[in-house]
Amino acid sequence: MNRVGLHGVALYMTGYKHLTTSNVPVTTLEDMQGVKFRAMASPILLAQFKALANALSIPFAEVYNALQSGVAEGQENLYWAIHKMRFFEVQKYLSVSRHGLIVVAVLMSKSWWDKLPAELQTLVTKVFNEAEKVTWEVAERIDQEAVKAMQAAGLQFVTISPEERERFRQATVDVKQVYIQRVGTTGKRLLEMIEADIAEVAK
Repeated sequence: MNRVGLHGVALYMTGYKHLTTSNVPVTTLEDMQGVKFRAMASPILLAQFKALANALSIPFAEVYNALQSGVAEGQENLYWAIHKMRFFEVQKYLSVSRHGLIVVAVLMSKSWWDKLPAELQTLVTKVFNEAEKVTWEVAERIDQEAVKAMQAAGLQFVTISPEERERFRQATVDVKQVYIQRVGTTGKRLLEMIEADIAEVAK
């Protein structure tokens, strides 16, 4: 980040993404085949869902109408977003997949950061680190409130087993090449670091 003039302060985890569908409860890899699935207009996310289903790029503001009309049959989102956008009204099933974690990076201008006295840098870093925990706790609370409300409204929750989650992962493992093609060797090294960290944690 220093190379592009930015200083990273904190990472805020706002929740996991899950799948919703109107026509079939998704509990296996095969259940996704042929489903008209809305994905964000991101080359990487579109590639991810093209490996699983019939991926469609639909603007977020148009997703409700697309699901209601049948143009799309499924989508992915955080619990609270599914509730807030009322997608549960036009979907029948929610698959607890936790297939993606939404992380918000807090970045500052490096030139501005470097001008701060050391004691202020320490204070700012401390405050943002403390806020990380609060943000995650609030996000979890909002998610659980959304789950209860959607269950009460009749949305059916189904679970994807760890074995099936691994099959989903294997089916999309080549998508990382799309990322590498877009960002080059720096992105490749970053992926290798992430994969090494995951392997270490999994020991």
